[in-house]
Amino acid sequence: MLTQRERIVAAMRERGWQVVAVDESPDEWWADELVELESSWAPVGVRAFLAFLVDPQHDRVRRKGEAVWAVLASASRPVDGNGDGPKLSLGRGWQDRLADFAAELDRFRTAEGG
Repeated sequence: MLTQRERIVAAMRERGWQVVAVDESPDEWWADELVELESSWAPVGVRAFLAFLVDPQHDRVRRKGEAVWAVLASASRPVDGNGDGPKLSLGRGWQDRLADFAAELDRFRTAEGG
């Protein structure tokens, strides 16, 4: 069975985004993981980032992958968890919203390439 992260990355690949770097232990408290993507579709080479966000109300010691509540997409490495890019809540029904979230990344290609 695929994890949420694996399903999200697979959806990005289907839309022409390839993983080029993963920061599995970012210094930022709000990020469980930062994934850098690169477009393999025109315009080729455009970069985007996915930040797997930690629940700000989680107040206990946290293990890797625990208390991740959403994924934030951004055109550059995010400096906080409140970016203005599309956000996918990982709560109930997240799979139903995944295709729309993945499609929203296309605007990064348009902004950079057009």
